[in-house]
Amino acid sequence: MTQREQIIKYIETQLNKSLILKFVTRRLASYDDLKSFAGTQFPLACMVSGLPVAQDKLSSRIQGTIEKTISALSIDCYVYLMDSSDSKADSLISDTADELKKLILSDPRQGKLVLSTSIEFEPHVGRWDPFVAFKITIKMNYLHTTGGI
Repeated sequence: MTQREQIIKYIETQLNKSLILKFVTRRLASYDDLKSFAGTQFPLACMVSGLPVAQDKLSSRIQGTIEKTISALSIDCYVYLMDSSDSKADSLISDTADELKKLILSDPRQGKLVLSTSIEFEPHVGRWDPFVAFKITIKMNYLHTTGGI
């Protein structure tokens, strides 16, 4: 298993441990997909990760030999909530986002798989009655050999 996959699985496991999320999947959900989930599976998170981007290359004493690389890996988490009450939707988003931020940043080394973790919230919130959604991007830097990702 690649180091990238280990990191993604670790984040997925952490999200599954969340007391606030009911279901975590590793694929995006369309509106039709959301309608097929049971109400008891909300809030749910859909994780999608890109490929790592090399940040720094660490060379050995032999000039031109690169042995280790620090790469940046981002995981987008789309969090979907079900709430038909517009008056409570904003509070629900705030509470859910706050809990997920605490969870993700409680271990910034992600089980010693990464060097650092930061998160960004997408400022815009999606609304498709009866669903509301927001996006968190988890950004991590990790060290790996040049033999894999």
